[in-house]
Amino acid sequence: MSIVARAMILFLLGIALGALDSGIAIILEYYAFMFLLLTPALFLARWALGLVAAGLAVIAPALAAATEDVSLPVDSLAYFLQYYLLIGSYPALVWLPFLLVGLIAARSGLGRARTQLWMMVTGVIFSVLGYGAAPVLLGITAAAHSGSTAEVLGSGGVAIAIIGALLWCTSPERTGIGPALRTAFAPISSIGAMALTVYTLQIVSLTVFAALRESTDGVNEYPGWPLLIGMTVASLLFAALWHRFLGKGPLERLLTSLTR
Repeated sequence: MSIVARAMILFLLGIALGALDSGIAIILEYYAFMFLLLTPALFLARWALGLVAAGLAVIAPALAAATEDVSLPVDSLAYFLQYYLLIGSYPALVWLPFLLVGLIAARSGLGRARTQLWMMVTGVIFSVLGYGAAPVLLGITAAAHSGSTAEVLGSGGVAIAIIGALLWCTSPERTGIGPALRTAFAPISSIGAMALTVYTLQIVSLTVFAALRESTDGVNEYPGWPLLIGMTVASLLFAALWHRFLGKGPLERLLTSLTR
């Protein structure tokens, strides 16, 4: 029930952030659907999770492409499900394999060197298969956010390989470089520990910037690189200081208390 409650809160927060004029496609509502879909999978074995992830990586993109041009009444439940599961900015069924693979990795013991190496090797293989298929096979695209099987394999492979490499490099077993890297990456780790808070603050900040710089034709104009660098530095400092002195992020703390 805790996961269901978290999904409902994330959905409502996503709707609230989506109502702001930030110009950003909010992902929280889609995460809510992914959490709900992931709940039954929590009781599956790792091999079963792998089969489901592989099946979704092939079937979900094909189903999304087949239903993209299907017109449904906007106020209907069918359109609601179609939008969030298949054709929205972050379609839950297309993105669910990422969560399933992450669950497999977590159950395999992220602190184990064997798991870390498995993540690196498997991630490289998936990324090569995904991004390598696009130039070889006609009609296949691996463009970012295309939602194709090739893009799911490619981007997912890169992500899992990077996570595995970072876990391996920062492991306590790397007595020489591990502690130094953990210290260097501490601000990034702090953002990860309070991702919901930082994400929400960034959306609110972008809304303010968009309002201040709105052009005469009503199109949001962001300052570009200065804004990116400024928000990155501000996010790292805020998260590092908050996590160091106050611990869990404010929205994370609130979410925990509401779903306890």
